[in-house]
Amino acid sequence: MMKSAHSRTKAQLIEEIDYLQKQVKELRQGHSDAELKEMEEELRESEKKLKYILEILPIGISIIGAEHNMLYVNLGLEKILGISREDLLKGNYKGRKYLRPDETPMPAEELASTIAFREQSVIHNVETGIVKEDGSIIWTNVSAVPVAFPDWKVVVVTRDITARKRIEKAQRESKKRLRGFMESAIDGFLLFDSELNNIEMNKAAQEIIGTDRIEVLGKNIIDVIPDIKESGRYDKYKEVIETGKPFFLPNHLFHGKYGLKNIDLKVFKVGDGLGVIFSDITKRKQAEDAVKQSERKYKSLFNEDISGDYVVTPSGEFQHCNKAFVKMFGYHSLEEVYSTNASTLYEKKEHRKEFLSQLNKKKKLNLYEHELVRKDGEIITVLENALGIFNDDGKLIQISGYIIDITERKQMERELRETLVQLRNLASHLQTIREEERAKIARNIHDDMGQILAMLKINLSLIESEIKAKKTPIKQMHIFEELKDMQDIVDNAITRTRELVRELRPEVLDNLGLLEALKWLANEFENQNQIKCFFTTNVRKIDLDMHKSIAIFRILQEILTNVLRHSKATTVKINFNKENGNLILRVNDNGIGFSKKKISDPNSLGLLGMRERALVFKGEMEIISEKGKGTTLTVSIPLN
Repeated sequence: MMKSAHSRTKAQLIEEIDYLQKQVKELRQGHSDAELKEMEEELRESEKKLKYILEILPIGISIIGAEHNMLYVNLGLEKILGISREDLLKGNYKGRKYLRPDETPMPAEELASTIAFREQSVIHNVETGIVKEDGSIIWTNVSAVPVAFPDWKVVVVTRDITARKRIEKAQRESKKRLRGFMESAIDGFLLFDSELNNIEMNKAAQEIIGTDRIEVLGKNIIDVIPDIKESGRYDKYKEVIETGKPFFLPNHLFHGKYGLKNIDLKVFKVGDGLGVIFSDITKRKQAEDAVKQSERKYKSLFNEDISGDYVVTPSGEFQHCNKAFVKMFGYHSLEEVYSTNASTLYEKKEHRKEFLSQLNKKKKLNLYEHELVRKDGEIITVLENALGIFNDDGKLIQISGYIIDITERKQMERELRETLVQLRNLASHLQTIREEERAKIARNIHDDMGQILAMLKINLSLIESEIKAKKTPIKQMHIFEELKDMQDIVDNAITRTRELVRELRPEVLDNLGLLEALKWLANEFENQNQIKCFFTTNVRKIDLDMHKSIAIFRILQEILTNVLRHSKATTVKINFNKENGNLILRVNDNGIGFSKKKISDPNSLGLLGMRERALVFKGEMEIISEKGKGTTLTVSIPLN
């Protein structure tokens, strides 16, 4: 190919002209002008075809001159390099950097064209990376052929292998990821070639088999998998390669280096070789065995349980129940229960609907107390624990639970409540009798002892008068003194008798009513014990039967007695009010208080007595106390 006029020197042009003239002269010798003209036409046609072929080739073609400059560039190279033909011919590409296959910098001395120039030999397939201005890399495969033309020195063929390099890189990364996946997998992976020689093994497979990857690499499958020969499955492995049909061996008892293991074995064709996956299911098998054993125990417990266990559908179809359930409801067999609908266990349909409504709402029911019907029609009281099983749409599909028959216990509770009522009535009766007896004693002391002492005083007064009248001279003063002492004794006896009467049955309670009696009791407590006692009330008038009045009076009396004996208080506040249909007696002291244990002590008879007095009238008593912070005792008794 001729050099362009811009790239040739004058001497070179002269040399080329001389060369062409010699060639023409040689050609003309022995040929006519017509023959020469025909040959020139053929030459031009061949050159035209060559140019056409070079232009349409999908590879890059370039011709390098003696000065390492490009003399020709085809369209393929323009496309590969992304540089116009004009820039390539002008050399506007030399600023680009080149890379070796490992992406380290490639010096100009290692370029295929440079080596071909230097060594004058054909250079094949030099992988070269070309770094573009934007940093992207074009990967090429370059071959260079030296030629002996005056102006052509090297013909360079460039193939674009960027796509191939990307694929190779992706394959390397894929292999790396696959290796990472295999190494991190809990299942064992092994790969064998078409001759069943090992080419790959992951860490899990090494642990399952009990060998090292390096030791078995390249060895036949018989030497890799210990029991393959003894089990007679060698031919089955070969059959997988021949037919491509995989096989699966579940729960295989595998004899590894470190003992027996339960594995799931999967064998399949990979390319022209074989893939084997070991799944160690030893722990899962142990867990399954444990579950089976647990299920056996559960079934045993289920059948022997004293509670009635069941599984039933919302529509009432029994799916399972135990012997205790059969016996509890008076049936003869499990089959008889299974042929019965659960709705027959309810006396009324509304009760079954209420049960299902509660279960849908709460999802499970704990200690659900209700009544059910035995086969013979007997009503029994039961406690039921039920768990609802719901589908993904939230619809109840199954009910599992157990039932405890508490009929006898409920009967005992009723009898106990009746006995307790009887005991309270008895206690109330005894209290009434005691109060009546106290009133009788008080009347007797008042009517009898008071009259006797009064008569004694009258008689003594008469004696005194008679002695004064007779005027006995010597002993008169002595008698007067004796008589005076007797009068004092009698006065004291009368006073004490009145005090005893008030203690047994305060007259103020009978004469003035409960409110005044409580005020009097508070006043007497303060006067006798030097403890400040404040009484407040919102009650103006109250009309209570005598039994309830006595109970409230005695409760306050017992409270004040306890304050005096135990509290070391200096102040007591008594509040007696009507609140929400109740009489509230609240007593607060600033004493030393006492512990919660003392409050619930069954031996605290004073507190127990007060509580029982209140309970007789369906009242309540509450005590709040803390050591060092005093005590507040509240009694609430319904007015009606």
